[in-house]
Amino acid sequence: MKIELGQWGENEAARFLINKGYKLLDKNWRAHPCEIDLVMQDGNEIVFVEVKTRSGTGFGYPEEAVTPQKLASLSEAGQKYIDNKNLNNHWRIDVVSIIGNKISGVKDIEHIVGFED
Repeated sequence: MKIELGQWGENEAARFLINKGYKLLDKNWRAHPCEIDLVMQDGNEIVFVEVKTRSGTGFGYPEEAVTPQKLASLSEAGQKYIDNKNLNNHWRIDVVSIIGNKISGVKDIEHIVGFED
């Protein structure tokens, strides 16, 4: 169920960002031990997106699960992506926080640009 909720959230986040004018480059890109949920392009900038989805706020807000350790891991994975694809674009890490589920739909979605803990 948790995996299904996460995949649903990633699809909703991708749709949300595409509607904002972002271009989807990759989904679930792996750089052991980390996975980048979405790789998007915003103008000339590459955006590594961490998607956090919760069905409610009983365990806190989704973005609260992005720890300094997770950010460091994402930053390392982002640099590996840039190197692997031989890019020289500027890049950043964004977080998309979603509250909802497949049945009730998106109750709340927040896009945090340039996320820093």
